[in-house]
Amino acid sequence: MGPASASSNSMAACRDLGLLKDLFNLASTRLHRVLIEQRDFADCIRRWDSRGTFFYLDPPYVGVRGHKGVYESLTQERHIELAGLLRRVRGKWLLTLNDCHFVRTLYRGCKQLPVFVTSTLPRCSIARRRELLIGDF
Repeated sequence: MGPASASSNSMAACRDLGLLKDLFNLASTRLHRVLIEQRDFADCIRRWDSRGTFFYLDPPYVGVRGHKGVYESLTQERHIELAGLLRRVRGKWLLTLNDCHFVRTLYRGCKQLPVFVTSTLPRCSIARRRELLIGDF
């Protein structure tokens, strides 16, 4: 039973690797002109803004402390700076933030869509929360 089982597992692994290769090829084709950066939002926006640019931003949420070594929290002043920059970009943008009065007020006049999301973070105490998708299109 051992060798047959090992052979079956090897065949399944080969099929899984083949599927994984296909998925990587599809993702590579779809994302061949996409640039993902982890840098200060102001630098990134100033550097890449054009009529053909689409910015997706997922900054640290308002009132949430950063996780050391993973990301830094943003002050309210930096959130205000981000909102000001986004109102002036030539490209299109979509932003996700927590749904709170400060965010709704800061992005008044922009399209705001409330959504419920389920956290996938293992140490997150809130499993389901309300967020906003905010954009200029």
